[in-house]
Amino acid sequence: MRKILWTLLVLVLLGAAGWKTADFIAAKEAAERQHQQEEETKQNEAHQQEIDQQRETKRAAYVDLVSKAAFGRLASNQRTDLETIGFNEQKQRLIAICSAPTSDIHNSHLLSIWSDIRRHAERGLLVLYRIDILDQSKPAGWDIIASFPKDKNRDTFWHGLTEQIDKTELQKQFRDNEAIMNRSIGDLAQTVSDLPLPDAGQTLKITYLPSWRGVFAAEMMQVKNTSAVDLQHTIVFVTITSKTGTTLVHLHYVDNWLAGAALAAQYLHDPSDYVNTQTVDQPETVEVLAVSPSGLNRGTYQLNQQEWDTRVKDYLGKVAFQGDYLPPSVEEATGQHLGPGFQFSFTGLRMLPVRAARVRFIKAGQSEDITWNLTAIEPGKPYIVHSTSTAEPDTAELTLWFEDTNMTVTIPSGSKTPVIAQDTPTQSR
Repeated sequence: MRKILWTLLVLVLLGAAGWKTADFIAAKEAAERQHQQEEETKQNEAHQQEIDQQRETKRAAYVDLVSKAAFGRLASNQRTDLETIGFNEQKQRLIAICSAPTSDIHNSHLLSIWSDIRRHAERGLLVLYRIDILDQSKPAGWDIIASFPKDKNRDTFWHGLTEQIDKTELQKQFRDNEAIMNRSIGDLAQTVSDLPLPDAGQTLKITYLPSWRGVFAAEMMQVKNTSAVDLQHTIVFVTITSKTGTTLVHLHYVDNWLAGAALAAQYLHDPSDYVNTQTVDQPETVEVLAVSPSGLNRGTYQLNQQEWDTRVKDYLGKVAFQGDYLPPSVEEATGQHLGPGFQFSFTGLRMLPVRAARVRFIKAGQSEDITWNLTAIEPGKPYIVHSTSTAEPDTAELTLWFEDTNMTVTIPSGSKTPVIAQDTPTQSR
């Protein structure tokens, strides 16, 4: 019996020692696992920091290059407003682009876009140089051209310029080249827009006043920074897209864009200022992308039908119309008998883009409609149409329909107060 008890005691003691040994091993393994997890966390954090640093370096390189594309980060540029720049400023801008180093840029797609931008910048400078030669026999300030690398295609381009003596044609050629270059800059804007930069979203509020097919000499835009952040050293891409899909990109630089501040831009719409390179007919969408060291800010304006009607209604409110009934008469020069007629004129705008016109003569509740072939009508000029009927009406009125809008103007005879209204399906043209 004593032997059995002793054996049991030995087994208990050995079991207790075994449990202590197992606890020690488990604690040791747990500590090793925790240490391994901490090391892995440190390694992951270090790796993430490296990725973040690479992104920041890449972001800085993109922003720096986009800045060069805008105005070369010209320290002297203290603009507070966006504005279309002239030929002399364009020269400085193009020199900055051609002088921009690209050794710190290693993205092949970006370098390809930049190569296109630089090629057109070089051509633009050559056009301006040719204009300068026509203005003065020995122009100065063109050392940059001597630094251009050898290029057979550019030499051919220059040879063609030397045969051109029409300054106006050269200026148009410059604007055409500028438009191509800005499309490449638009590609650059898209590249930057896709970067993993801090994105504040739709924080730019846009108000856009279209020229309405040349009624006004320029399209006007206002962009307000509705964010709570001042935007420093900001490159602003303005992309205007027409209803037909034609796209133009304008580029501006703002030294300091205060939170809550609104900036203005003007894009000329006049054949003498190369209308096709400054804006588009029938603009539909305006997108603004602001790129600054703090990230991206965006704005979008949709010129839908309701907006068009609102804008045109406001424009028509600035116009003074005069409509007059003309009784039947005989033309002195020919002796021709003329039926009842209607004459109207307007002042206040430099033209009106008419889509359709109708004169309605009304007598005893019956009406006679005459379709009038009018298009772009001029201010101060009398427009006259006669009825084929000899019966004198009780009243007469003119209704005008305009391009791009559903708004109409109805001018009763003898009235200076037109009726501006929205077109309805029941109105005939």
